Amino acid sequence: MVKGESPSSDIISSWIHTLKTDSNKSNRHKSLFNIGGLDKETIKKSSEIIPTLLSCLKNDSDPGLRAESAQTLSYLNHKEAAEALIKAMSNDRDGIVRLHAARALGTYELPEVIPALVRTMQQDIFHRVRSEAAYSLGQIGNESAIPFLVEIIKNDDEIYFTAATALYYIHSSKAVTSLINLLNIEDSNKLSSIINALELLGKKAQKATPLLCKIARNHFSSWIRAKAIYALGYFDGKEANSFIQDQIEKEEDAYILFWYALTHARLFGKESKGAELLIKFFAVHHMDDDQINEYRLLHRKWFYEDEKKEKSTKEQEKTKVIMKQIMLRESNKVEFKSYLRWNEGTKQVSKELEFKIAKTLSAFMNSEGGTLFIGVNDKGGYVGIEKDMPLLM
Repeated sequence: MVKGESPSSDIISSWIHTLKTDSNKSNRHKSLFNIGGLDKETIKKSSEIIPTLLSCLKNDSDPGLRAESAQTLSYLNHKEAAEALIKAMSNDRDGIVRLHAARALGTYELPEVIPALVRTMQQDIFHRVRSEAAYSLGQIGNESAIPFLVEIIKNDDEIYFTAATALYYIHSSKAVTSLINLLNIEDSNKLSSIINALELLGKKAQKATPLLCKIARNHFSSWIRAKAIYALGYFDGKEANSFIQDQIEKEEDAYILFWYALTHARLFGKESKGAELLIKFFAVHHMDDDQINEYRLLHRKWFYEDEKKEKSTKEQEKTKVIMKQIMLRESNKVEFKSYLRWNEGTKQVSKELEFKIAKTLSAFMNSEGGTLFIGVNDKGGYVGIEKDMPLLM
């Protein structure tokens, strides 16, 4: 098979035959890997592939092949495949197979998938499977999963972070409200995961500002206070920004002041008071790894912004020079041509025009040089190069 070409039906049939009949485990894995590399439309159109994958998922003695079959069934939104994946997720004796089935179901939009994922999230003995089910509920984005994800955050001490992230992925106003209502939770680790999800939501989570301001001021954990301050910097709202500006003047705790300074600098730029304080912190205070990394990331952001601004300024200056030359009109060193190859009168390529262009360039080269503008008419008006571009390909 030539690289880049789709495999022929005979090649696909040989892979399926190997998967069904070959006793060599390595050969079967290789065939399944090849089938997994096919595009989803090819898999759907084939009369053999999905039944073979379903048989493998249900009956194969090798858990590795069952897991790979589940993975290959992703994104098909095929009813019979969904039923087989739900059964594998619920009943397969191997945790990795159940995990891959839960992950595959996160790519389906069939109604029966949601309650099955909820059950697995609540009941599976393997926390990684429960976590994958929660993540899949977030990927699907159906609001019916929200109350179950909230209960997981409250009551499950292993997968609360994934459940909070899933609420972020659902992204609806109902999901945002649910996260805000969880900000009164006492467990610091769970509160951290909720704040993290709200931070990812950015402007969409601005309604959380009053509660996060309260946490930033009063929470007993410095780590949680820092998380709240950092999240407020992504809300880009008047209330949050005003709070950061106010607190940077009042805060006395050095660790907390660093996070106010960092957030202030990110909001108001490298000439801000926050940026000034960060320089002092870097010079005087001991900073932990998180602080150093955030400081470096901010400086990298400023560097790229300056580089982009400098590039834009150079482009603007270059444009000004070009426009100035065009405004001076044609001379012995400046010539305008509406087209490079296209003849507007005959609506086709003009060899005569190509010759005139070459003649102009030759004249410049044999004298003191000059500038030839393509896409500008004799009066200095803009014509553009859109009609010439296809002729140069």
